[in-house]
Amino acid sequence: MVAIIILLLSVSVNAQFHRGGNMQRPRKQQPKENIEAMKVAFITRKLNLTAEEAKTFWPVYDEFEARKKELNQAAVSKYQKILTDSLTEKQATDLIDQQIIQAQKMLDLRKEYLLKFKQILPSKKIAKLYDAEKSFRRLLMKEVRERRKEKKDQQ
Repeated sequence: MVAIIILLLSVSVNAQFHRGGNMQRPRKQQPKENIEAMKVAFITRKLNLTAEEAKTFWPVYDEFEARKKELNQAAVSKYQKILTDSLTEKQATDLIDQQIIQAQKMLDLRKEYLLKFKQILPSKKIAKLYDAEKSFRRLLMKEVRERRKEKKDQQ
């Protein structure tokens, strides 16, 4: 059932937001849910997931994304507290040590989920996953830049 919904969502979002491989301009102030739906459709299409693969892959991927988000939020809050002009040498040392620890935690998480993904998908699709994530981020950044340019041009 979940796989069917994902595939239907993929087709509808794909038709709505993609033309010839390019993203069509979404409405202003795109809700987070729509961006997530676009990402699901984009990755599903790029990986050419079967219904069975999608059914088992998406819950694991969502768990992975949630854990990455937690790690990133914890790091950002630490860095924001420390990053000021009055940073002491000890604080700077602690900050760079924490950055290395953060990077290691993220690497450990990626390794953990790589093993989980290998139980669900062939390695070729996992490699495509990482590329699809980067491509989707590039598309979103391109949209942000274009919107800012349009807004600036309108002023």
